[in-house]
Amino acid sequence: MERNVNFLKTFHKLKKQLFEEWTSREVGKRAQKSIAELNIFFEVHGLAILMGVTSIALISLFVQIDHFTYGSWFYKRMNTFVGALFYLTVLVFFVMLLLVIAQIDRERVSGSEKLEELKQMDIVTNTIQQVSKNPSFNEKIRIAIKAIEKYLDIKKSIIYIVENDKLEPIYKNNVSKKEEKEIKGIIGSGDSVKYNIKHYNLHGTNYYYTVLKTRKPFSKSQKKFILRCERNLFKILESDKLFGSTLESRQKREAIIERYKHFHTFTLELQNTWTTEGLYWKLVDAIPQYFYVQSASIIGASGSRKEWGFLALHNIPNHVAKTVEEKMGDPDFSGNLTEVKNNKKVLYIKDTRKYKKWTHLEGSPLSWIGVPIIVDGEVTAVINVDSYHQDGFTEEDIVFANALSDVVGGIVQKMISLEKMKSLSIKDSLTSAYNRREFDTRFREEIERAGRYKRPLSIVMTDIDEFKKCNDAFGHLEGDRLLIESSKIISSSIRLSDVLFRFGGDEFVLLFPETASEQAAKVLKKIMTNLKKLIRPDGTPVTMSLGIAQYRDGDTSKTLLDRSDKAMYKAKGSGGNCIYGIEN
Repeated sequence: MERNVNFLKTFHKLKKQLFEEWTSREVGKRAQKSIAELNIFFEVHGLAILMGVTSIALISLFVQIDHFTYGSWFYKRMNTFVGALFYLTVLVFFVMLLLVIAQIDRERVSGSEKLEELKQMDIVTNTIQQVSKNPSFNEKIRIAIKAIEKYLDIKKSIIYIVENDKLEPIYKNNVSKKEEKEIKGIIGSGDSVKYNIKHYNLHGTNYYYTVLKTRKPFSKSQKKFILRCERNLFKILESDKLFGSTLESRQKREAIIERYKHFHTFTLELQNTWTTEGLYWKLVDAIPQYFYVQSASIIGASGSRKEWGFLALHNIPNHVAKTVEEKMGDPDFSGNLTEVKNNKKVLYIKDTRKYKKWTHLEGSPLSWIGVPIIVDGEVTAVINVDSYHQDGFTEEDIVFANALSDVVGGIVQKMISLEKMKSLSIKDSLTSAYNRREFDTRFREEIERAGRYKRPLSIVMTDIDEFKKCNDAFGHLEGDRLLIESSKIISSSIRLSDVLFRFGGDEFVLLFPETASEQAAKVLKKIMTNLKKLIRPDGTPVTMSLGIAQYRDGDTSKTLLDRSDKAMYKAKGSGGNCIYGIEN
């Protein structure tokens, strides 16, 4: 007996373990799913089923009583009026009772469904209110999905948005990285058998919503709720997306219109500038405002590459500018500038690291726009617009860059023509060098610019050695010849950015913007070498005494000019034919 009891205990324990194992496996999960579905069915239609079974039982009981009473089954006595009437009455009674109970059950279910529908509408209404208050569209989607999942008791889900042909998650609910990777692959392949994946397109943007796990299958009411959300909530999101896109497009158009209005006003300011040099400095200061960048510059591209150099710059360190100018003569350097010059078109480089012709230096931009300034059909300068972000410019920026090229090119063309006319009044009639009045104006501007932008500036005062003796010995015509030839030699020896002035008599002044005294001295040595090719009537070569001075903080035009003048007299006192710097 005891052995039987132990056996039964062991068997019961084993049965319990097997049942637990069975329910933990996939088959058990499916069975649980079926049981859950049956529970839902009985919850809804339980009363009607109960009354139906009760009716069948009662009819069977009456039939049995009838058999015991009359000793035979009812169908043998159906030929009698009383028997037929009795059974017909019983049948009608139970049918009517069943119909009444079914109607009561239907009314109960209908009332329950209406309450559930009101609850669903309340959820949708509240969610729409929350969605309308949030400015972020992706956050609106998260709010809507959270409300839906709370009602449907969804425990695992994820939402993907398609951006730049890539799937990016914007909402995750208890999804592991492994599952996320698997879902990405399924969406990419188009196979959505394993997971319930829904695709929504909201005003051109694709969203994928994936449900991985729910507590129990969706009821008929819950399916209606999903359809209601898709009809109402997602329609609101679609309208909101469209409105946001329209508003963004409108704001963008207004910003573009404002940009061109401001630029039109700025072009009027440019046209009122007296010199191309002043125009370039004004322009380079304004470029960052129109392209939303940190730095910009203008490089002169006239003549050979050795003559190229900065005409104006904004927020570029001096040592970087110096390095660029030193390398400018190299034909392999800055192929981007050569491309702009040759093609005479705006060039946009989205990523300078992938551009083969780009030469990388310290502080190089990551994206770049080159805007040509075209005068008489040739590119005379290139505007460099620097962005320190990859693909840092929009299509609107490129369109604006083309407009900038056309407008500035036209203004520079007009200004050069005006400068030619103006040069008749600002140049010395004998030597064609700029006169003293123009020197006073230009020198004052350069002093102001050097102080404001902390840029180098050098000035050189020159005097032809023993010019008075030559003039007295050989006459004024010979003296004029020496002045004219000396002016030509100096002009051909200096750079485009350097300026020659006739100060008075046999004295000339040279201005070297953006140039330290050491760099200017190299140009002066070239001038001295070339001057020796000019021979006086007595067979001696022409020489000069040169005094150089560099701008210091706090200098005025008078103090800087005085230092260069004193340096020149020191050079003459040393025997002439030499360069002297008062700083030395």
